[in-house]
Amino acid sequence: MKTSSSQTIDPVASLSLFLPSGILDYFTLVNHVSQDTCFILYLEEKATIPAEYSDLHLHSKGFLPEIEVQDFPIRGKAVYLRIKRRRWEDPSTGQTYSRDWSLITLDMAGSMQKIAKTCFPRAMQVIDRFHVQKLVYEAVQELRITYRWQVIKEENKAMKAAKEKGEVHKAEELENGDTLRQLLARSRYLLFKSPDKWTKSQKIRAELLF
Repeated sequence: MKTSSSQTIDPVASLSLFLPSGILDYFTLVNHVSQDTCFILYLEEKATIPAEYSDLHLHSKGFLPEIEVQDFPIRGKAVYLRIKRRRWEDPSTGQTYSRDWSLITLDMAGSMQKIAKTCFPRAMQVIDRFHVQKLVYEAVQELRITYRWQVIKEENKAMKAAKEKGEVHKAEELENGDTLRQLLARSRYLLFKSPDKWTKSQKIRAELLF
């Protein structure tokens, strides 16, 4: 019987899973300390010359003063991020530079907004499009489901009334052959797609919906 070989788990890599989304694009998790009441995670800006200074021959010149930010707790312990931004120097002039964080794209996590405000106080914060779209899609789907349940309740009442009269209830069909209940059920996926990717039947349903 074959057994899978065990792999050593890097604790630093494991801890990176708990960091705010996107922060590791620019920072490296270099160390961590576990204390009785808290975890301390140390982050250093990567040694990548900022794009806005790519025409200069810069050398890394250490770091700016460390900044501490409190993040969400893990397993009941407080979490502190100690962040170091990198300083760059032009050897020919002696002038120092740091990355221009004039615009930061981030998700909606409160911890990420706090980090951005603390570390980059002059930067404009912009919520990334993906998260905004996700909220809109969820809101639209919630409306669709709410309306569908309303239609189901109305249909059930109509069916009950017809049965009491000894009649058979037949739901009204729309011009594409769907009942309103079917339309709301079958429109689920078109709400997630761009209009230019709708099929012919989805285009018709969209016209009926909107």
